[in-house]
Amino acid sequence: MKSILFVFLLTASLLKAGEFYGETRILWGIPVTVTFYIKRENSPEKIANLCFLKLKEIGYKLNYYDPNSEISAINKNSGKRAVKVSKETYELIKKALAVSKMTKGAFDITVRPLFNLWDFKKKKIPSTQELIKAKEKVSYRSIVLDQITKSVFLTKEGMEIDVGGIVKGFMADICVDILKNSGAYAGMVAVGGDIKVFGKKKGNRLWKIGIRKPRGNGIVAFLEITDVAISTSGDYERFFVKEGKRYHHIIDPHTGFPAKGIRSVTVIAKEGALADALATALFVLGLKKAKSLPVEFVIVDSSGKVHISAGLRNKVFITAP
Repeated sequence: MKSILFVFLLTASLLKAGEFYGETRILWGIPVTVTFYIKRENSPEKIANLCFLKLKEIGYKLNYYDPNSEISAINKNSGKRAVKVSKETYELIKKALAVSKMTKGAFDITVRPLFNLWDFKKKKIPSTQELIKAKEKVSYRSIVLDQITKSVFLTKEGMEIDVGGIVKGFMADICVDILKNSGAYAGMVAVGGDIKVFGKKKGNRLWKIGIRKPRGNGIVAFLEITDVAISTSGDYERFFVKEGKRYHHIIDPHTGFPAKGIRSVTVIAKEGALADALATALFVLGLKKAKSLPVEFVIVDSSGKVHISAGLRNKVFITAP
């Protein structure tokens, strides 16, 4: 799950103003906003609807909790056989594995067996034995893809994949492609807290995006951007405090425990899927290792200090200490 980034743009359930159109719908319990500018005579409502219909279609295929989804079919057949999947499912898993290799497993869609040991409502911390047993089922290296048959095979019985850490950015990518192919010259798609923007707003203005404070209300910084995606992972979305210690939902696949040292990570990348996955990966890796990767980021560490990658230093404006 990703944190909500603040978008400095008026959006409601439906907005129309000349060449500008915007609409928000709730899909899978999260807000999905599509806004765009279009020159030629066309039906903006139909274009937006194309986006929402495509996202719903993909959502059904990739939903971990839906017993009829392609993800569930892959999981049910772990250790048994390969499962043929749609082009979208195959490509998304392929992208996830690329990030896993790049980050040496800091991002891993097979982390579910470890995550499932934690109960954030009951404040349950798994035992060492439970973690050891679950870790045997966690490894992106045990996912086998077949390019020819478009099939996915989990080699170990009991393995599970969950693409929740990359799917919203992937959906933003797909929706932006639909908007561009339909004639939109500028726009923004926000799937939950994963945002992708392209072109410039009326008046040749960039898109202004704010990054939420990990503690308290308001924003810690904002950026003015275009033709990129932005995603944030934070330790404040789902957590509990037990015996004075904070436990959050971003699990390190190597330890089975919540990652340490960071409050939030915001990543800017050309692709939404990449920004989404890397936000989680950098959170797990920590600040020092994050700096060694060719990734543009804004990181708020455990002390509240803001760290900005070299490529963003003239584009990020800090609003709070």
